[in-house]
Amino acid sequence: MVQRRAVTNRLATKYRQASRSEKSEVLDQIAPLTGWHRDHCRAELRPAGRIRVAPPRKARQLMYSSRIIWDLVIKRLATQGLKQETET
Repeated sequence: MVQRRAVTNRLATKYRQASRSEKSEVLDQIAPLTGWHRDHCRAELRPAGRIRVAPPRKARQLMYSSRIIWDLVIKRLATQGLKQETET
C-alpha cells in the first residue's frame, strides 16, 4: 500500500498538468503497477499530493446538567467512604 501511495503521489502532479491524451498515458502506466482499474486510478490521482485539513469536530451537548453530575459525584464519594469503613 505504501508503494502504491508513493507511485500515486509521484505521478499526481504530472497527471494534473497533463492534457487529455497524456492523462490517458499516465493511467496506462499506473494501472498495471498498482493493480487498480483506470477509474480507481483516476479517483486516487485527483486528491493525491494535496494536504487535507480536517474540519474541527462539533462539541457534543452534555447529557446531564452540571447539578446532576455534581450530585452523582457526591453520591459516589459517599458510597466509596462507606465501603472503606465496612472493610476495615
